[in-house]
Amino acid sequence: MKPTLTREEIVKIIEKRLRGEITQAELARWADDQFQKWDADEQIYDERHNDQIDETIYALQGCEQPGRQLSEADLRECIAQLTRP
Repeated sequence: MKPTLTREEIVKIIEKRLRGEITQAELARWADDQFQKWDADEQIYDERHNDQIDETIYALQGCEQPGRQLSEADLRECIAQLTRP
């Protein structure tokens, strides 16, 4: 059985960024790693929330690049979207 990326895991990593425990670059690298695992069929996204997870991973990838940086409010909105039923 393949590992499954859940909304809760994404929320935890975003919260680490909000607390200053990781940088934007580390958050973007983590998101890119998650996408690469999914793309290589080594991991799946929680199928109940596939669209939310996919959209969030896309938003987090490259978030350290100028023009794609995510503010604290953006990150909190990501969390809000991920925690909606």
